[in-house]
Amino acid sequence: MKRFYLLFSAVILSLAYLPTPMMAVELTEDYLQGAWCFTHSLAGKERSEEMRNYIFDKGGTYSHQTSSMSNRIKGGFTYQILPDTLKLKPEFPGELKIKSLSENQMVLDYFVDLYFMRGECK
Repeated sequence: MKRFYLLFSAVILSLAYLPTPMMAVELTEDYLQGAWCFTHSLAGKERSEEMRNYIFDKGGTYSHQTSSMSNRIKGGFTYQILPDTLKLKPEFPGELKIKSLSENQMVLDYFVDLYFMRGECK
């Protein structure tokens, strides 16, 4: 019985030293603000390169590169943040479901997975 308590104590102590999970990232205006690169979309195993710049401003507006073949940035679009959802009007009719967020990457579900990386496309 003493052996059981020693083993149990060792397990409890080892759990105390496990790294704690990082705080979850939330989709907010502050998180979204700035430049993002829409790098690619993924439908199953089929990857489609995009490499288009998006710039999100506070107040629910954004601009984006109209084509990966042009540097032209077009503005006047609006976004809306809802629970687990981002709306980008009028470019994506409907809702983009948040699949995952990290400090520098955002993956949105819009029939296919849309991958965005923080910063301008290179």
